[in-house]
Amino acid sequence: MANTPLTKGQKKALARVQKRLTASFARSLKRISKAGNARTWMMPYLKKMLAEYRRARQKIIDGASLTSVLGHHRHDFFAILLRRTSNRDARTRSRWASAMKNAVKNKVRPADLKGWLKDGGRISGRAK
Repeated sequence: MANTPLTKGQKKALARVQKRLTASFARSLKRISKAGNARTWMMPYLKKMLAEYRRARQKIIDGASLTSVLGHHRHDFFAILLRRTSNRDARTRSRWASAMKNAVKNKVRPADLKGWLKDGGRISGRAK
């Protein structure tokens, strides 16, 4: 996290982001049991994560954007929220965070995320 403590407004805004992402992860987990979703069950969650990043980047609360209060790098934002909103192991979370960081770097829109990942070797390929 950033060195400065979060204000009440920032904590409240981040709690809302976490709540939305936790609900999205729970919905995505339900997809895993359906045939054909073994490799793509997490896509709605990752799309939501990317959308939340874009929203948090524009939202300024108490003089700072929500993305900057979680860390100095894009990877920090994704890594922290993935840890707080999913139950995946550390290796998976790290891979997802790296792929999401690269998606932001390449200016991928949430709607285009699935195609972008597929064209680049899926999550593992885009995490490099």
